[in-house]
Amino acid sequence: MHIAVNMAESPQKTTFTVKGLSDGVKPVHFEDRSVLVDGSRLRDSLNRFERHVYVLKGRVANPKSKKHSGVPLPPMNVSLELLETP
Repeated sequence: MHIAVNMAESPQKTTFTVKGLSDGVKPVHFEDRSVLVDGSRLRDSLNRFERHVYVLKGRVANPKSKKHSGVPLPPMNVSLELLETP
């Protein structure tokens, strides 16, 4: 599971890699939409103060965004990404 939270007052973009995740369309939990995974990378946008929850099979590695704090929690394979502006 990966949770991305935008704590900024402006929209943000996020990209993260999930080792072992197959390419294709993946659902966004609690939302009526999905995102495309390409090359084990998932890219998404978050509006101000928005959160997205992704339930993915694989291991999250190298969360990347403009500003982030990737905090992996290995026992449950959960990562949290907080997006902020300076």
